[in-house]
Amino acid sequence: MSGQVGSTGKFRNGRLQEAPANIAEGRRQTSEKEFGRFLGYALNSSSELEHHLIVARDLKVISESTFVSLVSQTITVRKMLYGLLRRLAISRTNSTRKGSVPRESRSQNVLL
Repeated sequence: MSGQVGSTGKFRNGRLQEAPANIAEGRRQTSEKEFGRFLGYALNSSSELEHHLIVARDLKVISESTFVSLVSQTITVRKMLYGLLRRLAISRTNSTRKGSVPRESRSQNVLL
């Protein structure tokens, strides 16, 4: 039982924060391409989180209703990340056609 408690603490403190941390770190990069790379890391983290949720449910660390709610939220976030990646890809394609605006000239206070 103590192993489950330790795992739950690690799960709560670490796994839930990986995707947002990747997004924040990527947003501070100097190019849209680099930002996209960090969004990819966030997607990977969301898949890893989903795996941990499945394990937590199977080990009865979380209830079925909690599992369903958290997996649903994880899938929603993953869809938003895919949408943002598509938007970045379109933006990069249009920027190369029209001439790109330097990233440094954009507001650094905007959070996605």
